[in-house]
Amino acid sequence: MAEFLRKLTFGAVPDRRFTFLKPAQLTISAEDEETIVAHSPELMLFGYGSNIQEALDDFGKTLGELYLSLQEKRGRLGEALARQLKSVEQHLKFTER
Repeated sequence: MAEFLRKLTFGAVPDRRFTFLKPAQLTISAEDEETIVAHSPELMLFGYGSNIQEALDDFGKTLGELYLSLQEKRGRLGEALARQLKSVEQHLKFTER
C-alpha cells in the first residue's frame, strides 16, 4: 500500500512547446522505499521517480507525450480516451515555440 506524502499543484512541463492553462492537482505518495508516485486522478495520469522531483519531471513529460498522442488520434478515440483528451486540453496547450 502506498504511503501518502502530500498534495500539490503542478503547472510545469519540461517541453517548452506547451503552455499550462490550468494547474493540475497531484497526490504524491511513496509506492515503496525506492519509488515516489505523482498522480492526477482528474487526468488519469502518473509519474514515477526515485524522489519527488523525478516523479514530477516524469509526470510532466508523460503529460506532454499523452497530449500529442491523443491529439494525433483525435478522430479515432474511444469514449474514455476522448474524455481524457478533453481533460488534458483544459490544462495544457500546444504552442510549438
